Amino acid sequence: MADLLIFQSKKNGLILGIVLIVAIAIGATWWILSPKWTPVIGSEMNPDTKLKVQNHLMEWGIPYREESQTGAILVQNTSLLDVRSRLNEYGIPSETKIGFELFNEAEYGMSEFTQRINYQRALETEIAKTVAGFSGVKNARVHLSLPKESIFKDKSSIPKASVTITAIRNTALSDDQIEGIRRLVATSVDQLSTENVVVLDERGRVISFIKGSEKTFGIEQNRNLELSYEEKIKNLVIEMLKTKNVQAVVSIKYNMDKIKSIREEILPNNEGNNGGYPIKSVSKKTSDGELKNAQNNSSLEQEFIYSREKSEIEYATGGIEKISVGIVIGEKITTETKEIISALVSSALGLEKERGDTISVAYSETNKEEKSAKDSDSTIATPPEKSSLDKSIYKDKKTIYVFSVILLLITLILIITTTLLRKTPRKEKQLSQEEMNTLLLEIKQWANEQVQDKNE
Repeated sequence: MADLLIFQSKKNGLILGIVLIVAIAIGATWWILSPKWTPVIGSEMNPDTKLKVQNHLMEWGIPYREESQTGAILVQNTSLLDVRSRLNEYGIPSETKIGFELFNEAEYGMSEFTQRINYQRALETEIAKTVAGFSGVKNARVHLSLPKESIFKDKSSIPKASVTITAIRNTALSDDQIEGIRRLVATSVDQLSTENVVVLDERGRVISFIKGSEKTFGIEQNRNLELSYEEKIKNLVIEMLKTKNVQAVVSIKYNMDKIKSIREEILPNNEGNNGGYPIKSVSKKTSDGELKNAQNNSSLEQEFIYSREKSEIEYATGGIEKISVGIVIGEKITTETKEIISALVSSALGLEKERGDTISVAYSETNKEEKSAKDSDSTIATPPEKSSLDKSIYKDKKTIYVFSVILLLITLILIITTTLLRKTPRKEKQLSQEEMNTLLLEIKQWANEQVQDKNE
């Protein structure tokens, strides 16, 4: 009876252990297979940036959550890198910069020089934040040169500013935007005029000139023509090769020199020649006293007036001196196809060898993942797709985790079942009452026989 109780307690313990193991296995499986959520940027983004992130995620069809306590935007770990890379193309997030927040915690021992430097840093950051929020601007940096006010210093020193703009890919700032940025900076800094504000692009080129000047007009005209030619080339090659993986760059050398021609000529008279019109005639006679040994002679002096025409011709500026075209195709093409593309583009753009125009066509073999990434860059609302290799690896990992947990559960159940079967006590076979009586009679007979043998 005691053995039975001990066995029953062991059996209950084993059952409880099995339940615990199964519960732990189920929890581990759920934890492994459930998606992990990670903040895309963090909780310190402004409402405008947060709204932009949410709009992009909804357009791309990517699930996201908003953390109730911090307000951070969370996405699954499997798509975190793709989302961050995609948002970076749109300038999200911008660099975390501290503006006038520098003065939230004032230090009483701060010197005048430190206060002036902090004010300049804060002003630069605030202006950069405003410029970075404009359409087409990915990032902006502002540098100010603020002269120190002093009664002993020459007041001819004037403040100056420079703004470096990093534009979003495949976008260009218009003249109105550039002029607006200059006016914004000028009005934000005391005694700063727009003429002393320089705007540069990410390549270090000056893109700010006086509005309406001939130089600005020429640069804008050149840039617009280059963009127009690049768009034409892409459309032609894409239609020909049936692929979107095409890049084209056009460089146009403009001659902005002014040519002025002045021409002056004599107009013909009524008789159709260039003799002019007589206005005065004087006749002179010579006597014998004046000229010895000569006869009397007479001479006629006439004065003529001529009609003159003066014309000035000023030739228009902006003549093209040279066009250079470069085309890169993201898949392998034959030499014959290159020649066809060169001839097609040359005919479409009107390239002239005599003028020195050149065209180059090259190809770059890319894998499918790079192609899909470039195709997604060509549209705004295309969700970032994970590569097929990454997807297969992720699915294989999930499958391995699931099968490992299932195999572990089966192994544990088999081990526990085998242990229970081995430790189950075998029930001894019990004799019936009739068999017991028969056995007792036989024992008595055997005992009587033994007693009789001893007496004899």
